[in-house]
Amino acid sequence: MKKSLLIIAVCTSVLLTNAIPAFSWGKREHAAIAYIAEQNLSNKARKGVAGILDGQTITSRASWLDYYKPLMLMKLTEPQKGKMTRTIPHTFQVDSSLRAYPYPEHSCITVIEESIAKLKNREHLDDSTKLQCLLNIVHLTGDMHCPGHVFYADKRDRNIGGFNVIYRGETVKYHKVWDSMVAGETFAGGIEDLAYLADSAGKKQVREWNRGSLYDWGSEVAASSCGIWTVKAGDDLGNYYMYDYSDLALELIAKAGHRLAEVLNDIFK
Repeated sequence: MKKSLLIIAVCTSVLLTNAIPAFSWGKREHAAIAYIAEQNLSNKARKGVAGILDGQTITSRASWLDYYKPLMLMKLTEPQKGKMTRTIPHTFQVDSSLRAYPYPEHSCITVIEESIAKLKNREHLDDSTKLQCLLNIVHLTGDMHCPGHVFYADKRDRNIGGFNVIYRGETVKYHKVWDSMVAGETFAGGIEDLAYLADSAGKKQVREWNRGSLYDWGSEVAASSCGIWTVKAGDDLGNYYMYDYSDLALELIAKAGHRLAEVLNDIFK
């Protein structure tokens, strides 16, 4: 039985800034997404991924991009607007109608799209570029399903939650709440435990989730997550905030995992 989802409306548009770090989910959340994907890979995709990762799993490398992103400059396309290099964005934008759109310099969805196109023609890539493309897809598919990683056209995100709130008497950055605290505060156990709790959808539901394009998925994430931005700087979240939003976190983790598998299966078919 599919877990209930808090239905919330969202809109965003993202212009990447350096004001706050743009991590998304914690290591356990990223690993759980990759683990769900691994359980749904085709044999060809499993073999293809293992070849690029030298036998390692995507679960073990799911957060690699967060820690090495200063070294992972974009090599997939020419830099835009005269810039010499492109960094890897972990956020994306939607317009005023909540539609995600391509943004070559600052959209993680656009980077995923570019990485998919490259890996589909991987016979022309060197090993390091194949690795970067795969890690981009694995990590950024998780990022694009984090509610705190959408920039809104009406700026409701107020620079992706770079403001302080109060939770149980402690001051925390609101961005951190959605990076790791919602799932971290409400679900005990390890990677497989979190994946098990999140992944309760049947085959029919998964097929529905996987319909559409990357940008359709981004638009849906925006539309389901907008309600988190009713919180303002200095607000006390109350004792039950994390539990109130735990179903939303679980469903987005599950969607990210199944959609990651869909993408990889298509690349290596």
